Amino acid sequence: MVDGRSHVFSIFEMTSRLGYFVPRFNMRFDEADTGKVWFISRGGTRCYIARIETQPTVDIFEQAADSHFMMNRIVGSLLISGAGLFTPEIKGRLVFRGIEKLDWDSQVEMEIGWSEEVKRVHDVFSHENFRGWLHAVFGHTFLRRAVDDLVLALRAPTESFIFIYRGFEWLEQGLKISKKEFAEALGVRLDDLKQLGKLANVETGVRHATSTGAKMRANVETYSTWAAGLIDAINFSRAKLEPQFRPMTPHEVAHALKVALLVQPYP
Repeated sequence: MVDGRSHVFSIFEMTSRLGYFVPRFNMRFDEADTGKVWFISRGGTRCYIARIETQPTVDIFEQAADSHFMMNRIVGSLLISGAGLFTPEIKGRLVFRGIEKLDWDSQVEMEIGWSEEVKRVHDVFSHENFRGWLHAVFGHTFLRRAVDDLVLALRAPTESFIFIYRGFEWLEQGLKISKKEFAEALGVRLDDLKQLGKLANVETGVRHATSTGAKMRANVETYSTWAAGLIDAINFSRAKLEPQFRPMTPHEVAHALKVALLVQPYP
């Protein structure tokens, strides 16, 4: 007996400019408000996503967009849980309208010959931590927006302050957390935190064009420090939303950045 549901399968290639590979992981995620079910299998250079719809017909263009939105959440959760920064590229998509049984598995590529550094990162990677972050970015819109901007800041270090500043804005405006509260939580002076606004907005060519054409250059000391501050702010915000959450330690933040950050922004 074939059921009336449709199944959409998307295949993404996952690449890391620093040479890392995606840890092996299989999970299921149920959308509480829509009834849709996701199956996610990833590892090596691939991420396979299956989305099960409750109706037999689907809009393939809507499904394609949804798979990319899901990948954004996976990429952000991988980054902040210390697996590295990955770029997904769609390689194929299948749609099944009506299916008897779904038996889900995937084959991990590039497992043989992984370097000792990749093995080290995978050894300390926590599936439970990743799962928690994925649920958090799914469940809290403004947290998800800030994590998205963290990803963009690390992908484009020469333009990082645009995204770092906006990441703080999502949390401040969306969750009503003041700069003073963030400064106290991050252990910095309020004036130091306000300095980010000056860096982004005042005659630097970061957020607004300058009349002189001048533009501030990024360097690892500035953009990595502020990226770490945004991670701390995201952790503080999640702890306010989820009191049982244990924020990342400075060592964990440093590790997440180490495996994601371009040390030379102009390679």
